[in-house]
Amino acid sequence: SQAGAGFGVSAKRAVELVLIAPVREELLFRGIALHVLRNRVRGDTAVLISGLWFGLCHLANASVARYHPSYVLVQVVLASLFGSFLSSRMLLRGKATGLLEPLVLHISNNIFSAPLPVSTALDFSDPFILLSFAQTVGVYLALLLRDLRALRRIDAER
Repeated sequence: SQAGAGFGVSAKRAVELVLIAPVREELLFRGIALHVLRNRVRGDTAVLISGLWFGLCHLANASVARYHPSYVLVQVVLASLFGSFLSSRMLLRGKATGLLEPLVLHISNNIFSAPLPVSTALDFSDPFILLSFAQTVGVYLALLLRDLRALRRIDAER
């Protein structure tokens, strides 16, 4: 059966995208990797390394026939930014929320990205696509820069 009219995502795939993948990825990237990195490097460095690793892991989608290379490239860039942002939230609020905040944000992100077309080239000459991409990058970058400044202040006080 299909999850949502016209989305082309099966119910099984929707559960994988919206629940299973976020839980698995948050446990690995924010629960384990970020913790290990944080014990070895400054907070801002740990955030950027874990985010970049998160993004680069999405290169595995290049081996999936249905994913267009332009979609994979955009996914890697956005996942790197998003993963860094989730890591910054984890370091700044982890004692209060644990993995809950990054997990909820990750699930929300995947809900909105699940219906995106993955098999056709992204046409950046289309103003809607270009503005959507620019807005997404801008928002995550602004939030990430804010959090990195806060992490640097915390590390300076240690």
